[in-house]
Amino acid sequence: MEFSDDLLNPFLLEINKHHTSGGNCEDYRFLYWGAKNSFTPLHTDVLGSYSWSYNVFGKKLWTFFEPGTSKKITFTQGTNECVFVPSMWQHTVENLEETISVNHNWVLPQNLTVVWNLIVTESLSIEDELKKWGTEDGVTTHEKENMLRSCCGLNVGMFFLMTVRGLVLNIVCDDNTLRNTNERKQLRDALNEIMSDKNLVGRIDKNAVDFASRLLDW
Repeated sequence: MEFSDDLLNPFLLEINKHHTSGGNCEDYRFLYWGAKNSFTPLHTDVLGSYSWSYNVFGKKLWTFFEPGTSKKITFTQGTNECVFVPSMWQHTVENLEETISVNHNWVLPQNLTVVWNLIVTESLSIEDELKKWGTEDGVTTHEKENMLRSCCGLNVGMFFLMTVRGLVLNIVCDDNTLRNTNERKQLRDALNEIMSDKNLVGRIDKNAVDFASRLLDW
């Protein structure tokens, strides 16, 4: 696993580079300031991503809960120390003193399925909410995609394009190491999963879907 393999932030930065009408896509690299005794309650990181958190100065108390077990891990992070947060690990963070930290969330081929499942779940929640209000027929696909992006940071089309971009870069790098071959399979599996979802694949431009189909036959 390498930070350079991040699929998420390079994709969002590429969108911003060609976006001329405002409403840029924010990336997932942050600078946090926390007052003494400020607290982040129990959560998993956005999109089921991995993350790291580097303390420029200050002290944090972290508590992690290992998925599927009752195991709890608690430790203190000091100045110039970096913490890795695994995908889907619930955790809390308390600033024991005034703290400034640099944080970076990223997505790898290894957790694309996690991200996709979260997007599907959020999309179904939006559909259910629209049905409760009796407005599902009056909401366009574009509007649903905007709602989805607002809720979880990516929508179906963006996830699809991010995955296609990752697979193209993987293929053209012409690296047949075991790690790269495994990641290629994970990217292909994620694309196949999207394209097999008959309800959501309709949100994606047909030309993009056709291109992805040819890419999968590569």
